[in-house]
Amino acid sequence: MQETSADPAVKAELARCFAAHRGLRSLSVEVRVTSRGVPTLRNGVVEIALKRPGRLRMEVQGALREAGACLLVASHNFVYEALSPTKTYHAKSIPADGDALTYGIQNNELLPLPFFSQLMADKDGLESLLKEYSTVQMTRETIIEAPALRVFMLERERLRAVLRFDEKAGLLRQAILTQGNIEIREDYRSLRVNPRLPDDLWRFVPPRGFRDEDAQGAAIG
Repeated sequence: MQETSADPAVKAELARCFAAHRGLRSLSVEVRVTSRGVPTLRNGVVEIALKRPGRLRMEVQGALREAGACLLVASHNFVYEALSPTKTYHAKSIPADGDALTYGIQNNELLPLPFFSQLMADKDGLESLLKEYSTVQMTRETIIEAPALRVFMLERERLRAVLRFDEKAGLLRQAILTQGNIEIREDYRSLRVNPRLPDDLWRFVPPRGFRDEDAQGAAIG
C-alpha cells in the first residue's frame, strides 16, 4: 500500500464526512449516474432508501435499468434482487453475523463507484480510501443559492477522483472518477436526512413479468 500525502486538516475533514454518514438513522436519495468512454455502462437513476439497522432498497430507472439488477431489497436475513436481462429474481441469504444493510450495499452493482459503500458500510472505508490514492487535496466551493461544498481531489497515477460533500451536513453530493477518456459520475439529489420511511419499502415485490430464478431452475432439473 502507498502512503497518502494529505494535510492532517484534510484527513480530519474527510473523517468528519465519513462519521456523518455512519451517524445516519435513515436516508433517502436519488443518484443520477452518467458516464462516457464506458460502453457497458448506461445512464440512469438509482433510488436509494435505507434505515438502520438492516433495511435497504435500491431501485433503478432509465437505461441503466436494462443493464443488470433493477431492484434490490435487503431486510432481515435476505437480499432480494431482480435482474432485467433475464427477467428473473432471486434471494440470497445473509451470513448469520451479517447485517442486511451492509451486505446489500457491499454486494451489488447498481452504483458503479465504490464511494457510497465506503462511506456507509465499510468500517475501514476511510483508511482504504487514503491507502488507494497517493495525494488528497481539499478546497471549498460556493454557488449562489446553494449549500457550500467541501471538495476533495484524490489522485494516483492516471486515476483521479473528485468528491463533493455538503459542507454543513458532511454528506456526499457528487462523485466523479476519471481515467484518460473514461469518466463516471454520480450526482446525489433529493437527499432526505433521517426521514420516516414506510415499512412497505422493505417488502420485496417482483417487477411485473419477472420469474423466480430458483423455481425456474428446479423446474428445468
